[in-house]
This record gives sequence, C-alpha cells and structure tokens, in this order.
Amino acid sequence: MPPLNANTNALVTASLSINDNGGTYPSQLNQIQTFSITFTSTNWLQAGDIVVITVPSEYQFVLSSTVGNSSFTSGSLCSGSSNIYCSNNNSSPNLIRIVEKISGSVFTNISSLTVIINNSTYRSPQLWATYNANPFLINTYSISGQAVDSVQSTTAANATFYLTCTNAS
Repeated sequence: MPPLNANTNALVTASLSINDNGGTYPSQLNQIQTFSITFTSTNWLQAGDIVVITVPSEYQFVLSSTVGNSSFTSGSLCSGSSNIYCSNNNSSPNLIRIVEKISGSVFTNISSLTVIINNSTYRSPQLWATYNANPFLINTYSISGQAVDSVQSTTAANATFYLTCTNAS
C-alpha cells in the first residue's frame, strides 16, 4: 500500500507514448501529436493534489489560445477522462496542470494515473538538429503546494522520431 503524501519521493514508474495525427508512425518531426502519459506515484494522490507535466520546450504549443487554470468550461487539454481537467497558461504553455474536476472524487488514495494530452495542442520539434532530447517531467504537489513525487521521461522510453518521404523515388 503506498503511503500518504507526507514525504517527497520519486515516482515508481512513468511511460510516455507519442502518436502523430495520422497514426502512421509513433512520432514524426514537425507533426501535431497526442501524448499519453501513465505514471505510478510512490505516494497516494489525495483530494486537492495537483499533477504538473512539463512538455519539452522543443515542442511548439499550437493552440490559438491557452486553456486557463480556473475554468472547467473553457475546454481541457486532456481527453479520455471526464473527471480531470488539464490546463496551462500564457506564461508557460508547456506546463500542463492537472486537477480533479470535482474535489475529492478522483485523487483519493490512487497511485496510478493515465493522462492523454489532446491532438492539436503540441507540434513535435521541427528539425532533428535543434532537438536537445529534453525529457518530459512529471511532478505531483499537495494542495498546499508541497512537492510530493517527480520523475522525468528518461526513466522510460525516450521520444523517437521518424522522417517520411513525400516522393516515392
């Protein structure tokens, strides 16, 4: 049984899956992508906890506007769960903040979570030469802002990119 979130620890596991818009390859350069991130925390998530995912700066945020931190009615960067809300802000569009929509109904004594970041939110790096292989970061915080768990995606599969040819010759 995981402990309550009294002490800061590293996450137990984290996996990252990246898919391009067309689904032909796991990931392509300069393509709109969907990210599926699954993690298991050392500590149980508790009501009011916050999960923050940092998308590497090489990924371009492509929405025309950010999704605000306080309104559940303006859409969510996450799909696949009606119980969580994902947002970012103008100053840091590559920081994704994940909270419960209804306090106490999701993050109550759970230690594993899968988050799917919507298509049409981020574009993969445009050029391989400019991609520094910065990891995706996952951090959890208590309702009071205390750090609980953290991990970077280099402990799981790194992003791999494929080039596609537009001309058969």
